[in-house]
Amino acid sequence: MATQVEDLMAALKLQLSHITTANGYSTNIGALINLHSAQRGQHDLPSIAIGMTTGRFNRTNETSLGRQVSAKARSVDFTLEAAHKASPEDAMRIGLDMLEDIEVAMSKKTGLAPYGTSDVTLETWQVLDRPEGVDGVVLQILGTAGYLRA
Repeated sequence: MATQVEDLMAALKLQLSHITTANGYSTNIGALINLHSAQRGQHDLPSIAIGMTTGRFNRTNETSLGRQVSAKARSVDFTLEAAHKASPEDAMRIGLDMLEDIEVAMSKKTGLAPYGTSDVTLETWQVLDRPEGVDGVVLQILGTAGYLRA
C-alpha cells in the first residue's frame, strides 16, 4: 500500500509530466521523471528527478505539557532536479527555461488535487555549477508540500 508521501511523489510526477514542447512548454524535461533519485546519466537528459527529504508534524493544541502532534496534518520537503543538455554558453538560458516550465506546470495543480495535498510551495531554486566537461545544466528547486495523514 502506498503512503501519502509516495502518493504525493506520484502526483508531482503526473503534474510535471506535462512539460513537453508538444504541450507548449520550452523544454521536454517532463518526458522522463525519476522518483527518489537524482542520479542520471547523459542519456537520461532531458529529465526531472523528484526526491523527498524531510518532513514536519503540524503541532497544535498547546497545553501545559507542551504542544501535541496533530492527528492528521503533515508537511514534507522535496527536491526537484531538472537536467537538460546545454553548452556552457546556453546553460543559464536553458536553466531559466526549465524554471519557467516548472513554475507554469505547478501553477495548474491538476495532478495534485486527488491526493489530499493542501499546499505545494516552490521555495528556492538554483542553477547548479557545471562540472568541467559536462554538456548539461541542472536546475535544483526546493519546495514543501502539505498533506493529510490517513
